Amino acid sequence: MWTLLITQAALAAEPAPVQAYGFVRIVGSASNGSLSSFGRSNAVAPTSAGNPSLVSNPTAPRLSWQAGQTRLGLKLGSGPATAKVEVDFADFAQAAGTTSLKPRLRIAQVQWQASPGTRFILGQGWDLFSPLNPFQFNAVGAGFQGGNAGFMRPQAIVAHAIGDAELAWSVGATGSTSTELDGLRQESLAPTGALRLTLKAGELGSVGVSAFGADLPVAEGSAQAWGANSFADLKFKSGTKVRWEAYYGQNLGNAGMLTLGVGSETVDIRELGSWVSVKQPIAGIWSTTVTLHGAAVLNPEDLAPGYTPGDAQEPLGTRTGLGITHNVGERASVQAQVAPGLEIFVEGYAYQTAFVRAKGDPTAWDEDQSRLGADLGAIYRF
Repeated sequence: MWTLLITQAALAAEPAPVQAYGFVRIVGSASNGSLSSFGRSNAVAPTSAGNPSLVSNPTAPRLSWQAGQTRLGLKLGSGPATAKVEVDFADFAQAAGTTSLKPRLRIAQVQWQASPGTRFILGQGWDLFSPLNPFQFNAVGAGFQGGNAGFMRPQAIVAHAIGDAELAWSVGATGSTSTELDGLRQESLAPTGALRLTLKAGELGSVGVSAFGADLPVAEGSAQAWGANSFADLKFKSGTKVRWEAYYGQNLGNAGMLTLGVGSETVDIRELGSWVSVKQPIAGIWSTTVTLHGAAVLNPEDLAPGYTPGDAQEPLGTRTGLGITHNVGERASVQAQVAPGLEIFVEGYAYQTAFVRAKGDPTAWDEDQSRLGADLGAIYRF
């Protein structure tokens, strides 16, 4: 009887509304040398100049065609309980993948609006510590490892609004493990913790501050990670939009953030970073964006190199991490909204990146690398 009642109730229930969103991004990218996408020497989602110890021709011009940043998402529900699922197709292990690209889970979370001022969020989503991204067409690169700290984190969030202020706190996973066996991250019972205060300024937008802390397992002990961040998301009556973040912290790269600071049980890596991004309408269908970003390790003498050097027979190194002491970048675009949902854009970019040289490296290369490039592409948003 109970089974019958439950079945009838399920059949009578209204189906949850489903809203699709995302974008299709197609781009051709040309540069005057090798680029790095999160430490990999390709232009899938550039985040810095390429490490010359990892490629045989670092200053040879490049031309790359990319579609993998295309993003698809679903918003489910419209009442107090909602959910979101989002994927893209970026694979940094494939320099120019086509049909071999696979979906990459970005967001999978549920939200419950328990009361008008209180909501609970559970799942994988944007790190509470670093909530914003710049206005640029390199949506996956997004100034990460060069001033932008946050990325995806499995976490539980409680957010409570009082007037124009919202206080949110979270506990989350200390990082990911992409092998089939549990790693150090799963062998620790200590989660990360974050706290964020956001103040709304009416139609102008919002500003806020956040803090992060964690005791992280590493090879032979633990490393303490912590950070402080400030952010703003503003829109002026002229139509100008401005976003920025600025952070300071220690060992944040150990905690799954996309920063430069990766420490150990004996060495702590401190860093700071910031980005500012502006989007400005020009006239009619035209607009422009400019983003400046940068990050620097404050004790570069303690930073480990991001590669194992080769020898006379095999001069190329083997990538083991980042090994970047500072990374500064700029992106500027002009785009035209040629049809509903469709923008055509040209975006120029520049990177200046400094790498740590491994002791005993017999090869000759410059630790400071500069790159210039431009993207020509189209993006359809829905």
